[in-house]
Amino acid sequence: MSVEGNASNKRGKSSPCVGGPRRRFLSPLKLTVLATVLIAGTIFGWWTVSKARRDMENELLRHARLGAQALSVQNLRALTGKRENVSSPEYWRIKQQLAAIRSANPQYRYLYLMGRNEDKDVIALVDNVPVGDPDEWLPGTVYPEASAALRGMFDDTLPVVEGPRPDEWGVWVSALVPIVDPQTGVVMAVFGMDVEASNWEWEIAGRCAMPMALLLMLVIGVVGALASSRRTDPSPKPVLRRLLPYLTGMVVILTACAGMLLWKQHRDRLRDELADRTLEVERGFHMAIRQQAHGLTIAAQAVSADVQIHNAVVNENVDRLKTLLSERFSEIKHDSKLTHFHIINAEGQQLLCMCGDKRNKSNGLGNIATQARDKGEVAWGVELEACGKFTLRVAAPVMHKGRVMGCIELGKDLEDVLDDLASHSGNQLAAIVHKSLLDRDLFEKEMQLRDKPADWNRLADDVTVYASQGRLPDPFVEMAAQLSSDGGSHNNEAVFDGKTWMVSACSLYVSSGDEAGKLLMMRDMTLKKAEFVRLMAVSGAAGAVVLSLLLCFIYVLLRRTDAAIRAQQRELQENEARFDQLAEHSRTIAWEVNEHGLFTYVSHVCRDVLGFEPDVLVGKQTCFDLHHAKDRPDIAQKLDQLFENKAVFENLVDYIRASDGSMVWVSINGIPIFCEHGCFRGFRGSMTDISARRLAEETILATNHQLSSAIARANEMTLQAEQANATKSEFLANMSHEIRTPMTAILGFVDLLRESLEKCDPKRCPISESNSQSRLENLATIERNGEHLLRLINDILDLSKVESGKMRLERVRCSPVSIVEEVLSMMRVRAVERNLTLEAKYDFPMPGAVMSDPTRMRQILVNLIGNAIKFTNQGGIDVKVSHVPGVPSSALVFEIHDTGIGMTGDQMERLFKPFSQADASTTRHFGGTGLGLAICRKLARAMGGDVTVRSELGKGSTFVLTMQVEICVDSGYMTCVMQGTCDHPTETTKKRAKDIRLSGRILLAEDGLDNQKLVSTILKMAGAQVEVVENGRQAVRAVHASYLKNTPYDVILMDMQMPEMDGYQATSQLRAMGIRTPIIALTAHTMPTDRQKCLDAGCSEYVAKPIDRQKLLDLLAGLMKTPPAQEAIAMSDNNSAPQTPADNAPQNAADDDAIYSTYQNEEGFEEIIAQFVARLPSHIDEMRRALNASLWEELRRLAHQLKGAGGSYGYAALTDEARTLESHAKQADAEKANLSLVAMAGLVRRIKAGADKPAKKESQE
Repeated sequence: MSVEGNASNKRGKSSPCVGGPRRRFLSPLKLTVLATVLIAGTIFGWWTVSKARRDMENELLRHARLGAQALSVQNLRALTGKRENVSSPEYWRIKQQLAAIRSANPQYRYLYLMGRNEDKDVIALVDNVPVGDPDEWLPGTVYPEASAALRGMFDDTLPVVEGPRPDEWGVWVSALVPIVDPQTGVVMAVFGMDVEASNWEWEIAGRCAMPMALLLMLVIGVVGALASSRRTDPSPKPVLRRLLPYLTGMVVILTACAGMLLWKQHRDRLRDELADRTLEVERGFHMAIRQQAHGLTIAAQAVSADVQIHNAVVNENVDRLKTLLSERFSEIKHDSKLTHFHIINAEGQQLLCMCGDKRNKSNGLGNIATQARDKGEVAWGVELEACGKFTLRVAAPVMHKGRVMGCIELGKDLEDVLDDLASHSGNQLAAIVHKSLLDRDLFEKEMQLRDKPADWNRLADDVTVYASQGRLPDPFVEMAAQLSSDGGSHNNEAVFDGKTWMVSACSLYVSSGDEAGKLLMMRDMTLKKAEFVRLMAVSGAAGAVVLSLLLCFIYVLLRRTDAAIRAQQRELQENEARFDQLAEHSRTIAWEVNEHGLFTYVSHVCRDVLGFEPDVLVGKQTCFDLHHAKDRPDIAQKLDQLFENKAVFENLVDYIRASDGSMVWVSINGIPIFCEHGCFRGFRGSMTDISARRLAEETILATNHQLSSAIARANEMTLQAEQANATKSEFLANMSHEIRTPMTAILGFVDLLRESLEKCDPKRCPISESNSQSRLENLATIERNGEHLLRLINDILDLSKVESGKMRLERVRCSPVSIVEEVLSMMRVRAVERNLTLEAKYDFPMPGAVMSDPTRMRQILVNLIGNAIKFTNQGGIDVKVSHVPGVPSSALVFEIHDTGIGMTGDQMERLFKPFSQADASTTRHFGGTGLGLAICRKLARAMGGDVTVRSELGKGSTFVLTMQVEICVDSGYMTCVMQGTCDHPTETTKKRAKDIRLSGRILLAEDGLDNQKLVSTILKMAGAQVEVVENGRQAVRAVHASYLKNTPYDVILMDMQMPEMDGYQATSQLRAMGIRTPIIALTAHTMPTDRQKCLDAGCSEYVAKPIDRQKLLDLLAGLMKTPPAQEAIAMSDNNSAPQTPADNAPQNAADDDAIYSTYQNEEGFEEIIAQFVARLPSHIDEMRRALNASLWEELRRLAHQLKGAGGSYGYAALTDEARTLESHAKQADAEKANLSLVAMAGLVRRIKAGADKPAKKESQE
């Protein structure tokens, strides 16, 4: 029982009187009658369904027996249940028979034969599914879902109907009939016929529909009679408007259903008739082919039996065969319309072709002839020629001493068979074949010779090879394509030539068993359709008249009844007007409900509030109905409580469903209504619309929720921004490491080479005899530009801080004049190359020194002067420097004026935007990214100044740089530029580095061979004893061993990134052992966090790569002034004897001299490079072995080492390729890594051959 019914019963049962004593709805007698009817109906329904099921099972078994009887026992004997059966003709004949049975009975989905193998498993033999279909059941496939009844059928031979049973193809009802060998009495196979379970159940429902409908009508009548005895509500209700549409609709629906039933029966009869005719045509076609094959078989056997022909075939006497067969061929051709006559030897070679048409000549052994030769008996079948002809071929073997010596093959075109079939059946026929089986040129030639249209492109995948109408009419073309694609024999209807045609199809198979196409049958149904139309017209006219009379009678009856109801309603409307006027402006609805909750009165205000007309609610809906179905259980409970209490209720807040489905929130007040006898009659009250107030409350809540969500999203975005910033910092640190590593070798070896040239003896070093001072100046220029490049690397790390406002500027003492002269010295080479002048003009007096950031000042000037040189073709560049005094800070003003191309106003507006240049063609003509000026302006503004520009197109530009500085009073003022201001600022420094001498033992932990050589050479030249290890683990062992020998190291230089154990782990382990020896961290990571990480690990100091020789030596000299204390360490081996002092003796002077002399002349430096180049092939081999073994971490480490070493020695291309290989190794991409390794090997070969020299380090331009 529904929720509404339960609630209604609860609300109504408490009223003892409604105009008199209330009777019970179900008395014991009524309950007995209703129960009897229901029980009898249930028993009758079960018996009806059971009988329908038994009848259908018997009918299914009967059809299965007929299908089994139609199969040839001789063909069944050839089936062994093995896959090779697919190539046997018996298999394909049975498959075609099953397909034909399926075409005649489309309701049977699958037809198949099953057998048993040696293991007593049920296996597949053959089915009706087309070849290549995913559902095809191949011979020998085990059927694991076989039931016990199916397995026992091979022994007791009793047919059964099973199902519904599920398997991998679906849910089926199956009829299984055993086929017994008449000679042996053994079950040869089981014939199965499947019907979809859903169709089976619908068929049962259809057969039970009529009796079950009569039963339901009886039950409905009894229930209606019992319901009509219940006293109804006396409230007046409109009858005509309420009942007439439903009664009219029911009558119309019944009439329409009767018409549709007649139409469906007519369609079913037409389809059944078409299916029968299709089966007749298909059987007639196959019968005609068998008859023709029989005639050709007799002719072929007669030819092969002729002794003279037999001997000629055996001896392969072609001339004799021509003489003997010329007259015989003419006779057979006339009698049987022969088109093929071939003599083929045992090897499959054609001895003689008697075809009158050259197109019918065969080039060798065909499928039919192959079967005849292999089996030694006559074989026949239908084959499709490449030109589109269906040919019946018969081959008879020529036997000699038990061996097949050749074949007589006869063949004929089947077009006359189709013509006869079309004329005798009274239908139009057409044959379509798949294009993939034809040769288009041969097909078109054949159609031209037959004087028929080719129409190759008329169908997408098929082509018409035969049509009894000459050419397949256009209305049938689309149907032909559909029937060919879906593979069934569906019925279709088309109109052509003023007639109605129904089209069906059956498959055409060739001797190999493959489907070659479809045979279409078009049957004229015009007369039968016209008969049905006449029948429907007469029946429809009669039904319309009866329907009109019935509706007229109903209308009059209901109208009279409704007139009385309207009079009562008119009276009520007058009373309603009084209440509605009071509630109209307060949006308050006055209402009344009876004891069942049915509305008996609703004021017209509900039209404005709920959108309902009052008469839509009154007498039709309850207060329960004005709620959504999902909320009705809760509402029913509340209403039941109210109706049970029968008390006054106030300010009950609830929602009401409006006519458009929206919710209207109301405040409800009500009082109970009692009759004169004290019986409860319902409630009367009001509903006030409070939706606006409710909406305001919900809006406030929603706003609070959105605010909370926005705060949560803001917190999440903040977290994402912090993560992105951390990622950016890590990326910049990694880039610093990658760039600094090769810079270590570049600057270090330049320093060594310069010092070697200074120390070399002119008598021993011929290279210094000619202009050694010039070479020293060139080395100074290389070193100065390298140091500038290192400063730029540091600048890149700070650019992100400019964007985020976290830029930290230096405030050190520097000389602005020296900085300008240094920049001019660097840039003058580029100016001279372009035939430009580059001069500086100072507005003296200039301060000798200021407090500012010299790196940023130099960076901005290099960029501005570089741009001026780039965009100037003739003339020159003037740099004017002036000083503007101020308190507490002064300003420096740099004006860079050029005679270049100039700019327009629009171009100057875009000039300082990131990734933007003055003109779109600038990048193409001059290069650049458009970032330089934007960065310069940001740096200048961060230093309290700015960068501005003045320009005129074609007359040059002037860039003005202003910077706030603090004057160093003690430095005084300059009135002129001193000679050598920029050329010798570091000369003293370099001499100091040369003069520093170290005394003590140093342990160098570094995995890079080239950095090992560089750092150890610097230290040995300073007089230190150096021992080198390759990783942190070896460093820990070396320190441990030194304390065991009582010869500890004075200083430990620790690279922080090494294999096996990195510098962080090694330092932490040494400190944990109690080692207090100073440890200096060597790393290319230069972020502040990286320095702190090294100190936290236990390092004493921190040196960044590329290594500054002066800083390193100064640091070591300070740490090694006093020998370190001899720590007492608890060793695991307490019996280790201390070493003698001889073991701790310093290296002899010869070693140091040898190192020094290596760099004393240029030949020594070339030797170091030669050693590096000699090691390259072995390095390539190691990487190749790591790649072949998929040792990705080892490959990455080797590529990383070569990347730094290549840059150190000047091979930029090798560094780039090693960087690419390292990236591929990290991603474990074998294919791309192999390509990079091949390219790297090619570079090494060119380097070995001298084709790729180390790139020279030029001065920074």
